[in-house]
Amino acid sequence: MSRGDALDVVLNKIHNIEDWKSLVDICDCAYKIKPEELSHVGLVKNFNQEIRSNYGHTFLNMFRDEYEPDYEEIVRETAIKLKIKSVPDKLNSIFDVECAERLIVGKILEEVKASIIKKEGYAAWEKIEADAKEHMEKLYREGKISTIDYTQYIKIAGKGGLIALIIAGKMSGFIVYMLANQLFFAVARSLGISIGVAVAGPIIGRTISIFLGPVGWVLSGLWLLSDLGSTNWKKTIGTVLFIAILRQQQKYAEMGLICDK
Repeated sequence: MSRGDALDVVLNKIHNIEDWKSLVDICDCAYKIKPEELSHVGLVKNFNQEIRSNYGHTFLNMFRDEYEPDYEEIVRETAIKLKIKSVPDKLNSIFDVECAERLIVGKILEEVKASIIKKEGYAAWEKIEADAKEHMEKLYREGKISTIDYTQYIKIAGKGGLIALIIAGKMSGFIVYMLANQLFFAVARSLGISIGVAVAGPIIGRTISIFLGPVGWVLSGLWLLSDLGSTNWKKTIGTVLFIAILRQQQKYAEMGLICDK
C-alpha cells in the first residue's frame, strides 16, 4: 500500500514524546532513532520504515520504501504466528484490522496469564483480575466509564474471565479498550511497577515497553515470545500490540471519551 495505511495513520497521530520513546524501546532502535532530534515528519517516516523492516525479509527490504510491506499483512501474519484461529486471508478494512488487533491483544494477555499462573499459581492471577475489576469500578465512580458501558461490562463479566471478554468482543469497543488497559496496569502493579489509575496517555506505552522491550521481558520474568522465531518477530509482535492500543486510544480521544495528553 502507500501512505495512509493502518500503521501510517496511527503514527501520524502520535504527538506525545513518551509514545515515541516507547516505540524506540519496543523496537530496540535507540542507536538509530532519537525522538528528541527528529521532527514529527521525520519520526513518522523513520518508524514507518523501522516497523515494516522488522517484519520484512532482509534482502527484500533493500528494494522497499518506508511504506512496504502493507501493515495489514503484518497484522495478519502476526496473528497467524501467535496461532490465532479464523484470521481472514486478507484484512480488507480498518474494521478487519481492529478485530485482528483485538485478538492479538487478548492472545498476549493469555500468554502473560499462563506465565504468571505457572510461576506463582492461579491465586496470583485471580488477584490481578480483582485489581483490574476494582479499578474499572473506580473509573465508573469517577464518571470515566458511562453507565451504559459499565452495565454491559458487569452483565457479561460474570460469564468468564476478563481476557475472554476482550477476545469475544461482545462489549463496546471503548469498554474493551478500557479493560485491556486495566489488565496491563494490574499485571504491572503485580510485578512491582508503579502504575496509577491512568486511563490513557503515555503510561500505557511505558507499561507495554517494559513488558515487550528487549530488556523488559527478562526483568519481568515474562520472556513469553522466545519460541516464536527471530528477534524481528519479538519486535514485530510488541509493536503490533502497542499500535493496536494506540489506535484505540486515539479513536476515543477524538470522540472526547478520554484524554490522551
